[in-house]
Amino acid sequence: MKIFPKLFKMFLFVIIAPLLITIVFLFQYQKHAKKELLQNYLNTVEIFSFSLENYALNLSRDINALLINQPLQEQKNILKNQVLQDTNILFVAIFSPKGQELTRAKNINFENLPLLDLSNNDDLKNIPEGEIKINYPEDIFSPYTTITLKQKNGNILLIVTDITDLIKQTELHKIGKSGGLYFLDKDGYHILSKDTLPIISLSEYSLDLKGTISNFKTKTGLTLAGAYTKNPIGEGYLFLLQNQKEAFFTINLISWLIIFFGLATTTLSYFASMYFAEDFAEPIEKLIEAANEITKNNFSVYIDEKKYMEEFDTLIKTFNSMAMKLKEYQAVQLDKLIEETNKVNLLARLMRDGIIMCTLEGEELFSNKTAKHILTSEAFAENIEKTTHLKNLEDNSLKYLLKVPSGTIFEYMRNGRNAYFEVVTETFRLQSQESIAIILFRDITSEHEISEMKNDVFNAVAHDLRAPILGIQGYIMLLEEQNLSREEQNQMLKAISNSSKMLVSLVENILDISKLERGLLVLNKIKFDLEKSAQDIVYALTPLAKQKNLDLKITSDKDLIISADKNLIERVFTNLISNAIKFTSKGNVSLDIKQENQNYKITIKDTGVGIPKEELPKIFNKYHQADRNVRGYGLGLTIVKQIIEAHQGRIEVASEINKGTEFYITLPINPEQERLA
Repeated sequence: MKIFPKLFKMFLFVIIAPLLITIVFLFQYQKHAKKELLQNYLNTVEIFSFSLENYALNLSRDINALLINQPLQEQKNILKNQVLQDTNILFVAIFSPKGQELTRAKNINFENLPLLDLSNNDDLKNIPEGEIKINYPEDIFSPYTTITLKQKNGNILLIVTDITDLIKQTELHKIGKSGGLYFLDKDGYHILSKDTLPIISLSEYSLDLKGTISNFKTKTGLTLAGAYTKNPIGEGYLFLLQNQKEAFFTINLISWLIIFFGLATTTLSYFASMYFAEDFAEPIEKLIEAANEITKNNFSVYIDEKKYMEEFDTLIKTFNSMAMKLKEYQAVQLDKLIEETNKVNLLARLMRDGIIMCTLEGEELFSNKTAKHILTSEAFAENIEKTTHLKNLEDNSLKYLLKVPSGTIFEYMRNGRNAYFEVVTETFRLQSQESIAIILFRDITSEHEISEMKNDVFNAVAHDLRAPILGIQGYIMLLEEQNLSREEQNQMLKAISNSSKMLVSLVENILDISKLERGLLVLNKIKFDLEKSAQDIVYALTPLAKQKNLDLKITSDKDLIISADKNLIERVFTNLISNAIKFTSKGNVSLDIKQENQNYKITIKDTGVGIPKEELPKIFNKYHQADRNVRGYGLGLTIVKQIIEAHQGRIEVASEINKGTEFYITLPINPEQERLA
């Protein structure tokens, strides 16, 4: 059975569709009905305007025709006859062009009306000849209407008439008890209306020749609706207005009836639909809730087997049977899964390498202790930025770690020492699940340190053994000459012996330097004469200087006793002096040692090629060479700086191109006392 389409169509067509149609119909009805009502008001006020115009024209022209070419006394009689014949004429008079009253006729209501003077009434005096105007001078004849006509001789015919009958005929049109006619002047101010109507003012409105008003509020808070048209003869407007509630009462009543009918129909349809759909909705809702629980791995759900439709009864029984079998299967698989998970977790925790399991979006699923330590280290984010070339990374670093190529090596600090690990990433898809990634941080710190130590040993051997070997070669070449005295030969043999001892010492010290770089070497400090050690180094390197015709000299104070590692300090002298000889082609190399307070100041100066200004900050960097054309490994100055700093000293350099280089070394006489101070 197609349950869901039937329920959908039932609610859509029985409830929603009729309600929407009713709303659209009601909106259109309100709009057009009110528009038609206001149009009827406009037609009524136009009819009254036309009737008033005809009445004024006919009355004034008929009287004027009787007065033409008649003497004043005869005109008076004619006026009296008109008042007697037409009860709507209350007062009629003739005025001179200057506004002075010439003759009159009146009914009983105007018996006590004094003689009128219109000399100050410019509106009446300035009427063009033959033109008729309707006025409502409330200060004189309120609430009656005044009709004025200027005769050919300049005299003004003034007729005061009661248009009550005309108004009553108009108000016979169905405008309600609260409706009526209004007379307003040209500025929109109230002039004339029946007493039961509220006083209004439209001075703030911009009025056309005619129009409708649906929502006009009076000062008393009353809301009016109606229509207006311009005064057909005189200035001002004629309005037909009615209380809005009364005007739109029928329309609103019909609208509310339609709304009530629509709501009643919708309510009845809704409850009827719910009554017939109940047997469909209840079992479906229970099946959905039970299915949701199963997706949450809750297989203990059970649906009460009430009496539903036959199809639902069978479905519910089948569902309950399926949930029971799933629960039994889950119990068996859960035991196996827990056992395997415990094995994997134990293995992962014991691993020295870091391991992480996460989704491809960077959501962590599992990580061991080592991985957590790496992820929270400060250097980790820096490594990610350097590798991926991204800035301002989000908190979820795993998402960006997945972008790092497999095999990339990261560096970070661990227990105060540099540690290295290789990132290995593998992605795979589990059965019926999303893809996941396994990230392995393989610890290669030991491998890296061994590799660096090998490089340091080989590079240092190549660099540091060169100077003494060249010294030995130089003395051997001098010994081969036949013109040397016995004393000179003995001195050279002694120098060769010293250089040989130096070679053995250098080989031993190379390993010490590698330890020094890692903070593992303990200095073998003794007290020795710094000046004598410097003399021995200069004497050993003198043949190397003579080969290049360089003057190698030393100046020093006497008795310069220092507490330091003698072998390492002598390596400093050897490296700096041999470098000076290497980069000097003419001139001299000098060594100067003097005491200043609690320090020894050592200056090694040459007249060589010099070092470029931009290279000076880099010369103590490992493997850096200022002159790429000279063979070397860039380790000598690095070793010198490390030895000096290990003795709590410092080294500085100054140089000019083609003028030479100066190294300034400051060594404390007693480093232990310096540190305590």
